[in-house]
Amino acid sequence: MSPIEVLDFVEIGQVITVYKEGIPVMELPVLSKAAIISDDMEIGFTSSGPTKVGGDGPFLYLPTNIYRQLYDHPTAYKYSFNVEEDKQAEMAAFLEAYMANEDIDMAYLSSESARKSAMNTRRIVNLVGGLIGAIFGISGVLNLTNTIITTILTRRRELATMQSIGMTGRQLTRMMVFEGLYYAAGACVLGLAVSALLCLTLVRDILSSPSMWYCTFHFTLLPALAVSALLLMMSAIVPVLALHLFNRGSIVEQMGRE
Repeated sequence: MSPIEVLDFVEIGQVITVYKEGIPVMELPVLSKAAIISDDMEIGFTSSGPTKVGGDGPFLYLPTNIYRQLYDHPTAYKYSFNVEEDKQAEMAAFLEAYMANEDIDMAYLSSESARKSAMNTRRIVNLVGGLIGAIFGISGVLNLTNTIITTILTRRRELATMQSIGMTGRQLTRMMVFEGLYYAAGACVLGLAVSALLCLTLVRDILSSPSMWYCTFHFTLLPALAVSALLLMMSAIVPVLALHLFNRGSIVEQMGRE
């Protein structure tokens, strides 16, 4: 992740003059630059932290002694700290008891609760994305099925004519199966190409934005391949069933149908 471009206007080694009530009190050199995530920019559990505290300026990380010199009554809006894994339960119990005090107007977020929240978000995304994908997938299968059946119904005279000049039922079935496979293969190739293009451009660009810092990009075509396999299977099964249901009777009867 790179620094936010609009806020990246200072360089390492540059000296920043610090003012207190309009009076310059000290000069501080820039020692390093780092990319921050949305969680670092926020205050508490709100997403408007940068707006409340100079959203149009860079974020400065200062030593405690410098911070105390600049503010007469310093207040920590947010404090992040690490806890050893075997001490996390004990620390959580202490914080719960501490927050229960009526005089304390604070809240805390642990890594475990943040992890659970992230997993809930992941499950929601998977559920919504899965439902949308399933709807489109079922629509595609139904559309292919409808196309094949409609083709057979509208070409009954043509198919009967082919049989009248010597084409066997097996050859007719094979021809319609291959036609269905051609339709499905074309749709699969086009769908895979579009999926790869959108995944490598639109999706990757969205996930690389600072607001999506909690997501990682992994390129995969497995869902598209699974749907492609289903389409190919259906394109081979549907013609057989359609010919069995809609292409019955003698050749004369079939040629006389509208």
